[in-house]
Amino acid sequence: MNELYGFLVDDVFIGFLQQVPELLEEINAFEGDLQILNNRLLFTLPALFELTCNYVEKQHQQTPSRYRSDYLQFRKQLYNNPTNTVLQDKGGVVEIEKSDFDHDKSLYKLVFLER
Repeated sequence: MNELYGFLVDDVFIGFLQQVPELLEEINAFEGDLQILNNRLLFTLPALFELTCNYVEKQHQQTPSRYRSDYLQFRKQLYNNPTNTVLQDKGGVVEIEKSDFDHDKSLYKLVFLER
């Protein structure tokens, strides 16, 4: 699961901050609670998990990903790692857009830091 978390940070979050064309295409084609709006990546955690699994499968030609059944572990990795510390060094941060008692329904956003 650490591999999937690393892929999320390096290839999805930092890829978004660096505006990697292949990732932006994947995001724009994604059907779910994840979208680019006003130069921000808005997402729910289940949608982020699904996009990350889809993208890792595409990048590494794996089908289906061995990570797909481990959403709760994925969520735990997000909360237990210094994700924003890493992202701040790359010019971004994840913030809560809209909180919900059910974490799976909360809306988050990855935004660019103003420099």
